[in-house]
Formats: sequence, C-alpha cells, structure tokens
Amino acid sequence: MGSKLSEKFSESKSGNAGGMPQQGDPQRGLWNWLSSKLTPDPAKKEEKRLRKVERNYALMVQRWGKPGSPNHEMVMKYWVATRMREHWEYLLHQHPSRFKRMMDVRYMEPIPTAWVQSRYLANPKPEYSTFENAAEERLYYLLNNGKTPDGSRHAPLRPLNIVRDRYTIIKRGNERNARAVALDAKRLAAYSSPGDVFHSDKAIKSQQYSPPGPKHRLRCANCSTAPARRGTLARRSS
Repeated sequence: MGSKLSEKFSESKSGNAGGMPQQGDPQRGLWNWLSSKLTPDPAKKEEKRLRKVERNYALMVQRWGKPGSPNHEMVMKYWVATRMREHWEYLLHQHPSRFKRMMDVRYMEPIPTAWVQSRYLANPKPEYSTFENAAEERLYYLLNNGKTPDGSRHAPLRPLNIVRDRYTIIKRGNERNARAVALDAKRLAAYSSPGDVFHSDKAIKSQQYSPPGPKHRLRCANCSTAPARRGTLARRSS
C-alpha cells in the first residue's frame, strides 16, 4: 500500500499524474493525447451501451415484473394501444439513457389512478413553457413519436399559445370560416333535435340572430373613423 502511494506521489511530482505527454516523447504528442481523450473508443462505447441496456431490462423486471406477468403484459398492451412499441424498443436498444428517463417519468405505462385523484398531471407549467401542464406534454410526446395507422410521418405537433401564436390562430380561424358552407333547409332539418334550445325555447326562438361577422383583425384597418377617446365619450354622455 505504501509503495503504491509513493509511486503516485513521485508521478505527480514529475508532472505526469494525468497521463500528460512528456517532453521528448515522440511516440505520443499532444495532439495524439487529446485525440485519445476526446474520441471515444468504439469498443468501450458499445460495451457501455450494452451495460445500460442490461440495466434497463433489470429495471423493467423490477417495476413491471417478469415477461408474462400481469403487470408486464398490461404495459406491453399499452405500448401497442398507443402505437409506441417500435419507438420504445428503439430507445431501449439504441438510446438506453433516454429510455430510462422516459421510464422514470412513466411515459410508457398507463396513467396511475393516484395521479388522477391527486391531479398530478394537471399542475400548470411555467408561463414560458410550450405546454400548459404535464398531461399536455405527455400527450404531444405520444402523438409525435407514435406510429400512425398508415405508417406515414407527419410534422411535429405542438399546442398553440395565444401569446406566442396569435397570428397563427387568427389565420387558421379565418381559413376555417372561408371553407364554411351554409347548409340548406333539408340538411338543417336532419340535425334538428327536440332538446335544442333554439327550437324548443320560445324566448330564444323569437330572437333575431345576426349573420356571422367579418374576419377577425388585430387592428382596425378598414375603419372610416378612429375610435373616440374616453374624454370625448364622457362629454357626449353628459
């Protein structure tokens, strides 16, 4: 023990404690030393990945039971129902660290009943977050990574925020209004229902409803006159 400590002490005094290249060492220059430190060894990298995969398999057995057990079968059925089986298997073998992160937040198993009772997923996220709460974030992860029925890939989806995406919301609303087609009397009759208050309530039925208004605008571009100031309105009302 003492001899090993003395060797390390003498090595540190000589300035080569971290394996730094010494002067007069033509076999290993500074560039070779940096390359060996920064460039991972493919064999070691693969060995590290396999160790993480084995660790994930052990965690799966610890959390869900052995293959064939009721809990394990329930999780596997959930993978199929959410069309996420291929995605989880890909992360398990190719990106085991990311697979463990998703396992820790329980994205790959059904939502526990305790979370519903405690409203854990309904807790609001910070204002700068893209998602309103944890439930919305989980939903969009499944939508963006699940396999579609026809096998096609779509652009990543994300919720629209009224502060950040105001122009996009107005543009899409105007496009939907432009595609709207008025229904004729025959088709309107097919949608009528005895429980519709617009037909059963006499007070509501007697009202005259105006047609749909113009497109929404962020600023009054076609107004003929500017809106009156508050003081002008006060004088007029007086």
